[in-house]
Amino acid sequence: MLPDGFSDIMINLGEPYHLVGHDGNTQLVEGSVLFGQRTKPLLLQQPGAVRMIGIRLMPGSEFLFSGMKASDLVNSFVPLAAINNKMINILQSLTTASTDADKIKQTEALLLALLRTDAGAAKALQATRIIMAAKGDVVVEDVALQVGVSYKQLERLFAKHVGLSPKAFARVHRFYNAFAQVRALQKANWMQVLHNCGYYDQAHFIKDFSYFSGITPTKQFTAKDTIDDFFGFA
Repeated sequence: MLPDGFSDIMINLGEPYHLVGHDGNTQLVEGSVLFGQRTKPLLLQQPGAVRMIGIRLMPGSEFLFSGMKASDLVNSFVPLAAINNKMINILQSLTTASTDADKIKQTEALLLALLRTDAGAAKALQATRIIMAAKGDVVVEDVALQVGVSYKQLERLFAKHVGLSPKAFARVHRFYNAFAQVRALQKANWMQVLHNCGYYDQAHFIKDFSYFSGITPTKQFTAKDTIDDFFGFA
């Protein structure tokens, strides 16, 4: 799972899986969790039966679901049951649903019922959409002006609702866009990708790519059977 600017809820109805961090450390994950924003890659290894429901949260909505400051979950995760007792209802109801369609329908309804309101959420969401629309190639001070807040206010909104700073979020999303473009090409036209994504030169792109993915671009695009095929990059 490469950094892409999104948070994920992983409802695991199958066997426990191992989570391998960029530093090589391995954790056993037995239940369902909320993954925060990432600046480093994660590898999920599931030796047993795979049965998951993956939910992508729009950037800026993490606090609305969890009530937790998003910056506390960067490169980390928290069990759903620890977020809110109502989350337990989601897991319990899924054990009684007979079909996958019923499981998805119940999950959506219960998650929407958990949404809370927050005065700053709208501006945080607006800012993330501006950055995403520009594919990360923005001047953050200009984003703050468009949203109608100061740069410091925008930083505080991002800490609470997004997790990453505005500049870090833009950097991640620029990487995400570059990765998606390169992966879509049978033979990468590197200079065109660099130009499209706002990178100064090839060295700048390779530096960001290696930082966020943990490997070089050439090695990444020869890898097979990675879970990023299913999370945003199919």
